[in-house]
Amino acid sequence: MRERLTRGWLLLVVAAFCLPLFVGLGASDLGNDEAIYSYAVESILDTGDWLSPRSSPNLHITFLEKPPLKFWIVAAPIALGLLPRSEFGLRFWDAVFGSLAFLYVFLIGRRLAGPVCGVVAVLVLFAHAPLIFEHGLRSNNMEAPLLLAYCGGVHHYLAWTASASRRRGTAHVAAVTAFFFLGFMTKFVASLFLPLVLALSALLVPTQRRMLRRDWFVWAAGAAAFVACAAPWFVYQYWKQGSQLLDVMFGEHVYTRFTAFADPSHLQPWHFYFSQLVVELQRSHSLLWVAFGVAVFAAEAVRVRLGDGVLLLVWAVLPLTLISFGTSKIYHYVYPFLPPFALFAGYGAAWLWRHATRLTEPLAARLPVRAGQLTRAAWRRRAAILVLALSVTAAVATVIEGAWRIEVGGRVLLSNSTVLRPLMVALIALMALGGVRAAAAVVLLLVVALVLPTPVTAYERNLVALRRGRQPLGHLAACIRSVHEAQWQRGQHVPGVYAPVSHEAFDHPYFYYLRGSGWHLPLRDEVVREALGAGPQRPVVTDAERYQGFVARNPDFAVAAVPLRTGEVVILLPAEFAHCAATMK
Repeated sequence: MRERLTRGWLLLVVAAFCLPLFVGLGASDLGNDEAIYSYAVESILDTGDWLSPRSSPNLHITFLEKPPLKFWIVAAPIALGLLPRSEFGLRFWDAVFGSLAFLYVFLIGRRLAGPVCGVVAVLVLFAHAPLIFEHGLRSNNMEAPLLLAYCGGVHHYLAWTASASRRRGTAHVAAVTAFFFLGFMTKFVASLFLPLVLALSALLVPTQRRMLRRDWFVWAAGAAAFVACAAPWFVYQYWKQGSQLLDVMFGEHVYTRFTAFADPSHLQPWHFYFSQLVVELQRSHSLLWVAFGVAVFAAEAVRVRLGDGVLLLVWAVLPLTLISFGTSKIYHYVYPFLPPFALFAGYGAAWLWRHATRLTEPLAARLPVRAGQLTRAAWRRRAAILVLALSVTAAVATVIEGAWRIEVGGRVLLSNSTVLRPLMVALIALMALGGVRAAAAVVLLLVVALVLPTPVTAYERNLVALRRGRQPLGHLAACIRSVHEAQWQRGQHVPGVYAPVSHEAFDHPYFYYLRGSGWHLPLRDEVVREALGAGPQRPVVTDAERYQGFVARNPDFAVAAVPLRTGEVVILLPAEFAHCAATMK
């Protein structure tokens, strides 16, 4: 029965939180950092040089900011033809990593306080809009694999602390090592807090210290295996690049970010991470639940000395405190340290669940014996499992298709427009498997949820937002390529896009989608006149200031082009390309 319930809860997590990460995954243009990393992936596919991905916007400069493991993972299935070379193909693995991270959070929560804790923790994470939409789990960035590295590493570390045999403990140590390797070879410095958190927890908890003394050689072997796997790329790049590797990787992107800033907009006060976390938890209606969970957790930790709780507290507090000493702060740096706060909220919800079931004991006791016997019958379990399967199927269909209906003979037999309705039915079916007390407790908690603000509201809002997407640059690039194809078929010379864009106006998505000549070079009037006039026509991409200067220097030149302004950038589309302007709207 327990295994069946666990499978049911996992099915609920997959349907409600994992599958939605894939909805509309390719429906929007790549963001700024996404364009940098996607260009590195495509440089691997174009050049075949897997060890030295290129750095946007230059095909001759190696990307040295971070190790290339994420690029290899993304490029491999595209190179094999398993995924398309598109926004969806570039982002697919991020949704996979995010889904696995959610499953690990559920498993940690189930270990901590039962399945309710795990489900609520994942709900809080999904309701956290920045984690889903801003440099998060649905974008070709580094945050999804890093989040998975922390969640998987913590889960297997906790499993190691409870392992009865060395053989099973060795498997968990190997898993921790593998997840640390994933994090380190994806976003190396940000992953270093994982072993720091685990080591501090081992020092603070006596049982973990004893386990560490027992298996110290296993951990040493894991460390040796990690070094053996991670070192070759660094050695190779140092052999090729010399001190430039250290200057870029550690100087520009570690030391500068901690002591000064790489971007003036990243300069924030010391409390930015904590204060912004509070703001985002308020927006997702999770702050009250996190605060309540922390209070309950602290009270029970004092009473029963929760060993696993020490690790969660260290995970929540230590990294945020240390990165707050840096001057350059970006909110997505917080993402690997959100799970413990979500688990605190889950812990509080599980506490409420336990006490709600106790409150319903008098109700269950008053029921007739026959009714009690009926609730324990085999048909009840089978019916609950059937309802669970059908409701999860309905939820998945709603996530994928949106509103749907089943009609027979012109009559609507079944319809649904919101994923919450079937998920609520699935939740009740799961609780019904636990008996009358559990089902009654569900009703009681639903009443509480209607009175208090909950992350469910933010969850539904995020589900709706998954379907929104705009691809102005992607559609424009596709239209320009179609014109180039027509020119090529007519035997005309196809010079490509002319893009004299200054560093001040440069944005990586423009380069990714509208690659051409002239990036970061001075604008040459004769080239622009040729591109827009008598010569082989081609689009021109430049910044507004340079465009105004060209118009001032060429007052008599009739510019037969459609100027598109997007921020600091102006896109000029001459006659043959003029119809492409409609794709930007």
